Amino acid sequence: MIERIYNKVKFPKDETANAILNFLRSKIGDREDCYCLYEEPDFLVENGVLPTFTIVDREWGVIFIKGYNYTAERLTEMNENYWVISENKEINEIKYFDNYCYKCKTDIMSPLNGIDNELKFTSFIIFTNLEKERVKIHENFMRNIWFSDYISGNMFDNMCEHRLDDDNWKRLLSVIEKANVLAKDIGIPIEKPAKNLREAIAINNQKIYTFDETQLEASLSITDACEQIRGLAGTGKTVILAIKAAKIHRYDPNAKIAYVFYTQSLYTQVTRLIQKYYVKLTGVQPSENLKILHAWGGRTTGEGLLYNVCRTNGLSPIPYYEVRGYSNPFGEACKRVSAYNLRKEYDYVLIDEAQDLPEEFFYLVAKIVKDPKKIVIAYDQLQTTTDVSMPDFEELFGKDKNGEPQVKLLEENDHILKKSYRNYRDVLLIAMAFGFGIYAVDGMVQMIRSVKNWKALGFDFEKINNVGDDISFSSRVIVERTKENSPNEINQLYEKYPIVNFDFYSTINEEYQRVSEKIDELITQEKVKPEDIMVIDLRKKSKELLQRMQELLYKKGHLSIIPGIVEDSKNFFQDECVTLTTPRRAKGNEVPIVFVLGGNSMYDETSMAKRRIARNSFFISMTRSKGWVFVSGAEDNIDLFKEEYEKIVSKLPCFEFDFPSQAEFEKMVNIDYIFKSDKTAKFERDIEALKAVLGDKEKLKLLNLFLDDDTKESIKNLLGESTDE
Repeated sequence: MIERIYNKVKFPKDETANAILNFLRSKIGDREDCYCLYEEPDFLVENGVLPTFTIVDREWGVIFIKGYNYTAERLTEMNENYWVISENKEINEIKYFDNYCYKCKTDIMSPLNGIDNELKFTSFIIFTNLEKERVKIHENFMRNIWFSDYISGNMFDNMCEHRLDDDNWKRLLSVIEKANVLAKDIGIPIEKPAKNLREAIAINNQKIYTFDETQLEASLSITDACEQIRGLAGTGKTVILAIKAAKIHRYDPNAKIAYVFYTQSLYTQVTRLIQKYYVKLTGVQPSENLKILHAWGGRTTGEGLLYNVCRTNGLSPIPYYEVRGYSNPFGEACKRVSAYNLRKEYDYVLIDEAQDLPEEFFYLVAKIVKDPKKIVIAYDQLQTTTDVSMPDFEELFGKDKNGEPQVKLLEENDHILKKSYRNYRDVLLIAMAFGFGIYAVDGMVQMIRSVKNWKALGFDFEKINNVGDDISFSSRVIVERTKENSPNEINQLYEKYPIVNFDFYSTINEEYQRVSEKIDELITQEKVKPEDIMVIDLRKKSKELLQRMQELLYKKGHLSIIPGIVEDSKNFFQDECVTLTTPRRAKGNEVPIVFVLGGNSMYDETSMAKRRIARNSFFISMTRSKGWVFVSGAEDNIDLFKEEYEKIVSKLPCFEFDFPSQAEFEKMVNIDYIFKSDKTAKFERDIEALKAVLGDKEKLKLLNLFLDDDTKESIKNLLGESTDE
């Protein structure tokens, strides 16, 4: 029996539940394919009654157990219609429990769920502290009731058995977990095998949604402490955080909750997920106590956490133009606001895309959250434009006036998601290899040294002998991603198109023309819905190029949107429209088919810092796909692009490479520091000014006259040491 107890606040204080759980452990603790859930499944019923436990068993079906802690001194008489409690007639409480059981059974057996009609339902009532002989029970009150001697009884001896097959068992678990609520409506009837790409997408969308143990724990747990959710792209972090927001709001409707995100285009997706789950729990929309906020916000962009904090504390909101000269404008804005004595406004703050937010933002959050601080962060260690890791949780939020961490994270509240459900394994691995530059001719731009972190991301080191806590410098490394941690099997649904497609063209015009033709083919011949297609251009002048793609598609009769550039960034997807975008705006979103254009542009950069940004953008772009990826490049450096791609695919599903030397690794660490420095923007401007001088012969002559001999010697030594960094 697998125990699932998500309310960490209530369960330890629930003596009745603890007594019943000990009994269940002794009676059915060794059963396989058996789950025991505390106060689940949760949804709104009259009087707020939930079962103490629901047992979901593959052979016994669903068993609802309700425990009561009444003693004979309080409960003296039981009737079908009423109980006598403390000498007062009260409605028979079991009626509320019966109502819950009826509604839950109806929900489970809905024809839309397609569960075997032979599924059995049973309910038990247990009075843990009530002796049967001491209470008056009317003859018409015949029920499956157990009293204080339940421990020695035979409650489960006569259970009917009907074993569910694999498909029905998965469907049942999905409904119990409410994971089926999040399944996308496919809109068309389909049968296997798929006849076209649209049907393949529909079959994939129709698959039975179930959460693994870590996902369930991360999404449903209710604590009085901080939590952390981390994993690769496609592990479900946004979905989990949205469920958690809805669950907390259901549990504590008066609490002030903020769900905060970085990418504006996530607004619609997050809102839909939270509303959909919360309506399933309660039947109504979330109240104003649950705020869905962009991290910054403003007069034109709408509500945001920083913007709201300024308003509620009587401060003038800080516009972008005031801080745009800093390396991290948002970080500077947060720093300025944090300098004030701020109101503790929120009971909970849930932070999505934490990897993209500056440390100053976390300091701000720590100041506006009430005690005990309940902060949940979700982040992707690889989906960032700068770094491969996050600082320690407690470091993020700074220290109090006594030098102690403002927040603390218990080990059991650190949820590590290893399984990436979104991406097909090859998609994830190719994206990651390009993102790190593992086989790049100009060298790696980032690398994970900690073996623990590699394993936390779902990789296996069994093929290597010299791995300790950290990988040795300059050692040969073979790391493999297991199929278990990349369970996406969309390659089995439709074989006409490979999952990963790389194409190389002579000119950008040819690339755009051919890609527009491929999109037209997918929509007209394969019946793919336009909103299931995303086009991401990696080039710097992407606005002009995306508008060119929009014209090409329009000429073929297809509509498209460019969120954040032409249309509102909040409306990232629109029905009957292809989405054209950039890596930064695509973050956090997903579609079945992604086109990544200008892949070769990552070779345009020569400094390690800018190469890292370009390669991380490539990683972000590829991993938006739930299915098929079409990557292309044109003009410069095509040979380098093709060569690197061929090296990557020849090693799949492994990475086999020489780990960087200590000096090379330290350069990567220094890049991390540069990205976090407030002086970076000024430094970049100084570099540009120096380039302008070096490119002008007259200015160069003057420079030579003004520089002293020591400075000239320093420049010579610097250029002698390194000319590429």
